[in-house]
Amino acid sequence: MNRKESKRKSRQDSLSSGRCRRVVQRRMTCPSPQEISQALQSPCPSSRAVSLEDLILRCLHCFDSEGKLTKGTQLVNMTLMMHSWVVPSHTFADKLLSLYPMPISILSLGSS
Repeated sequence: MNRKESKRKSRQDSLSSGRCRRVVQRRMTCPSPQEISQALQSPCPSSRAVSLEDLILRCLHCFDSEGKLTKGTQLVNMTLMMHSWVVPSHTFADKLLSLYPMPISILSLGSS
């Protein structure tokens, strides 16, 4: 047996010697399936799917009269980030505008 072999342990010996393995930290940006299922759980779980109109209304009710987000921040953030998985953005915006049409004065500001 040479000198290097006598000093080094095999991989199996080092793992079984009771030393803790280093915790592997994820470097990916995609969420794990557990994180996705945890994020999709709502505070009050329901047994039925919610329509797009109901989802938009629930998000809008999370804002106060001054436009500040007071509750349901997770619902609003998740809806805004993930709506494109279910419905195109233009459909989402059309539904929002059909529920709450913008005043003509605001629409004319955007065209000038």
